[in-house]
Amino acid sequence: MPTDRDIAFAKAFLGTLGLLALGIVAFCLVVPLVLNLPRVLGQCDVFVQPSIGEEAFGISVVEAMACGLPVLASNNGGLPEIVLEGVTGRLLPPGSVEAWRSALVDIAAAVKAISAMTAKGELGDVLGSLETTNVQGETQKK
Repeated sequence: MPTDRDIAFAKAFLGTLGLLALGIVAFCLVVPLVLNLPRVLGQCDVFVQPSIGEEAFGISVVEAMACGLPVLASNNGGLPEIVLEGVTGRLLPPGSVEAWRSALVDIAAAVKAISAMTAKGELGDVLGSLETTNVQGETQKK
């Protein structure tokens, strides 16, 4: 369970980033033990693991990726062995407030754009117009 000091530190850190004031970040310091973790993670847009210490193995990062979430993680410990830079997420310098702020703003903008496209049907139109090649090498319109 987090202490009052932990909570104060987390709020101060988020204040430093300036993201709470923008209204783009909802913060959860501790996720309670749940029986259906994929359901909880499915409500998220991104998983953030800003570790400043050495992570031998980031099981929470693996769980988030298994649920299809992009991950922002510190570039230290075992995390670079799990997160594929630019593929499954981003690796950021531990303690670099500006790098973390920028990455969070970028991913929030991407999530917002994807949501807007999906709502307008534009994403479906784009996917529907793609051509594919079948096993015989013939190009087909999807």
